[in-house]
Amino acid sequence: MRYFLLISILCLIFIGSCLNSVPTYDLSVERSVAQLDSDWSYHIETARIKNIWYIWVNNPALNMADICVEWKFATEKKRECIDNDGNSGSEVFSFPVLSEAENGASFRIVGSTQIDPRDITVYSIDTRTSGSRLAFVMPGTQAESGIISRAEWWADETMRYVDSSYWQSKYATILDYIQRPKTQNELDAIDLEDKKADYIIKNGWASTEMTSIKRTENWHELLWPIQKVKQISRIVIHHTAESMDTSKSDADLIRGIYAYHTLSRQWGDIGYNYLIGQRGLIYEGRAGGDYVVASHAAYNNMWSVGISVIGDYSRNSLNRDQIGGIEQAISMMASKYGITLSENKKWVRKCMIASCYLFEEVTTKSLIWHQDIGHTSCPGAGIYQYIPEWISRLDRVYSPVYNLEQWVIEPKVANRVMNTTLKNNTPRIVLIPTASASTTIASNVNIAIVRYIWPKFRVRLSYPNIENITLSAADTGIGKLILDNKKIPLKSLEKIQVWTVWNNQLRIKIGENIYTGWVLKLAHTAVRIDSWDRVPDWDKSGRYNDNTFRDTIRVINQDSKLILINDLPIEWYLKGMWEVSNSDLTEKIKTIVVSARSYARWYMDPKNRKFNTNLYDGSDDPDVFQKYLGYSYELRSPSVAQVVDSTSRQVITYSGSLIKPWYHSSSDGRTLSALQYCQQNGSSNCIDIPYLQSVVDPGSQWKTRAGHGVGISGIGATYWANEWWDYKKIIQYYLKWVEIQRK
Repeated sequence: MRYFLLISILCLIFIGSCLNSVPTYDLSVERSVAQLDSDWSYHIETARIKNIWYIWVNNPALNMADICVEWKFATEKKRECIDNDGNSGSEVFSFPVLSEAENGASFRIVGSTQIDPRDITVYSIDTRTSGSRLAFVMPGTQAESGIISRAEWWADETMRYVDSSYWQSKYATILDYIQRPKTQNELDAIDLEDKKADYIIKNGWASTEMTSIKRTENWHELLWPIQKVKQISRIVIHHTAESMDTSKSDADLIRGIYAYHTLSRQWGDIGYNYLIGQRGLIYEGRAGGDYVVASHAAYNNMWSVGISVIGDYSRNSLNRDQIGGIEQAISMMASKYGITLSENKKWVRKCMIASCYLFEEVTTKSLIWHQDIGHTSCPGAGIYQYIPEWISRLDRVYSPVYNLEQWVIEPKVANRVMNTTLKNNTPRIVLIPTASASTTIASNVNIAIVRYIWPKFRVRLSYPNIENITLSAADTGIGKLILDNKKIPLKSLEKIQVWTVWNNQLRIKIGENIYTGWVLKLAHTAVRIDSWDRVPDWDKSGRYNDNTFRDTIRVINQDSKLILINDLPIEWYLKGMWEVSNSDLTEKIKTIVVSARSYARWYMDPKNRKFNTNLYDGSDDPDVFQKYLGYSYELRSPSVAQVVDSTSRQVITYSGSLIKPWYHSSSDGRTLSALQYCQQNGSSNCIDIPYLQSVVDPGSQWKTRAGHGVGISGIGATYWANEWWDYKKIIQYYLKWVEIQRK
């Protein structure tokens, strides 16, 4: 079964070649299908409210290009045509329509081709979100400055997980397809795809050299692995082809595209790396961040980044905001990956003539529209007219930028059937279930089963109200509430109100129940302090509130003042710590993360205690410790979270022992030694610390010192990262004779 061993990699490369058919399931309790006498051919009633609708046609005729689907809902009518992009020839889909939430719809097929109703499958999906749902986005999902992250458009990450109820329901049929004997035609097709894979890998140079394959995320096996390559050298412009609908938010439209690509097309995730919204905003698409292989251009995915504009530009025009957003995205990608837009590149295209065996080779610029390499009208003349101008005006000569991140290539998970598609006997019209849009954290991780063998880091929070507090689990799951080592019953979404009382005890109210005790702990995947308004000053929209924390919140009454402590693994603490920006260069982020980990680990040791208490190890106050914002910051800073994982347990040592590394914002061109700093501050017990010596700090030339000026310079780290230094070299430049070790 050589084809199955390769398929988890190849399907992301060859969108179209792996999509032989889509499994469907008869859910008779969910459907009521009736033939109508009116012009509307079919009517569907659903037991659950849906808002995304489209059809799948099995065994399509050759002339399906002019086929469209007209939909009639309670309050509106919509029309979308057949999506011919990425088809293998055995199925086609219509582009999705987004309606107001409906429990029924009528539709008819229009065009010159007759379709057998038995070959029609109706897909109806609910992609709405509600409440303050937290999408649990793990490292590898990078959304840099100026890009709206997956968490912000409410990507339901469970759609990508093998153990979700949606994909679990398909395994029996998938296994049947894999194990059944193949016809000679099927075997020949498998062999041809193997040869195509060999060709791509041999002719892709650095662009097809895999640097990482990540098969799990947040303790869940991924349906399709997150793959990263050494080089991205091309940019492909697309459109999503849906009708523009300014009554719907970009997030609503993107969630619909995401469900369509992930669940129906089975591309493992949304196909594009980035999307441009209706008003020019840039959205993060495919999970995984930089150098990730997406699913947007058949046979060309490994060496390209895909940018898609929401809307159909075969019949519409770009607005001014969209033009600006596309130009910004192109410039960002060209700079990030070192892509010279005018440089000629070789591409491949699916064979459509008998004399072509593997591919039709195409030579064109590094910035193209999808039609150049695909048999499609994407992205329409409304976008193509700008591409020559963008190549001319935005072009810069760059040297290639290679992916220096070397992640472990995870082995396949044993005894798991996944990563293929199949054909199944289906009823005439079918509605399929999808991942729920409930207000749960998508990770669904119960903290009780998280194994963490190291002592937790304990950080005191600067909660301003010293007399009372309101807490809750951050989603619809039920947190674990402990008062003085006794468990208290708690319902989903229940608020916990706490006050101080005169004898250093706590008074707790939950619903109509009153309790008293000394130490209260609320543990959950994420805990929210509802009574803490912590919206950042820069967030004028009120989108963020840094009042949510991982793991456990501990509440203590000390001298009639509430003390709040967040107990959590130190790696999770680092992901919520704001000592470095998410948009900083990766090596600069690594430098600060490894330093901050060492700093926190140093103070976890009782003999190095910074605070005169055994209740906590650190503080969220940057004036006395390190600035910590918690889980909300982690969600909007995936670059930092990714670095925390990639440098896991790495600390700075001198002569084999952990040190407290000093770091600051910037010097005045030269850092201070520890001895100089001590003497300048009038201390009489100054000593020379071997690894804290004065060095030239070129990035801070002509600047005013910010911070104590000893050790690692933040601006200096940025300077050296731009000079291609890695984080270890940067650390060892500022801290003499140290080592970076995993402890």
